[in-house]
Amino acid sequence: MVWLLERIGVLTNSINESDEKKQVSGPINTLLNISILLLLLLLGYFIYSGVGKFFGSDNTVHTVKQDGVQRLIQVKIYNGCGVKGLGEKVTEYLRKNKFDVIESENYSSFNVEETLVIDNKGVMENANKTAEVLGVNTKKNVSQNINEDFLLDVIVIIGKDYKNLKPFAN
Repeated sequence: MVWLLERIGVLTNSINESDEKKQVSGPINTLLNISILLLLLLLGYFIYSGVGKFFGSDNTVHTVKQDGVQRLIQVKIYNGCGVKGLGEKVTEYLRKNKFDVIESENYSSFNVEETLVIDNKGVMENANKTAEVLGVNTKKNVSQNINEDFLLDVIVIIGKDYKNLKPFAN
């Protein structure tokens, strides 16, 4: 047992002696410290950017298949309640959520009580996706008005209930 303790003591002394011999100082030490810091920062960035993909980041792209080609759902926004800036706010929100908003303008009247989402192409799934992203009731406020001459997939008419929509929930 004594031999083992002596052996450990000897090893400890020899390790300390070799550590003293291998210490680096001066500009090389500074360069190594900077390199380690840069690597840690780079690692932190990769961890930060990768974590968003797994927790809470919604990168869903809302697409429609036309002639065998995937493309974004095309939407036109109408302001049906007359409050200034609503169309722009909804346009920005839908674009952040990967919709292709083609145009935003005032509706023919400002008396629309509830926000409406209308399918123009006969693909209710597009209107339902749009309604879900906006927070519109898909059972009550989504309808279909097929018009082959109309080039857009979905029309959104913002009503006086706009404060209940997701873009205005903040």
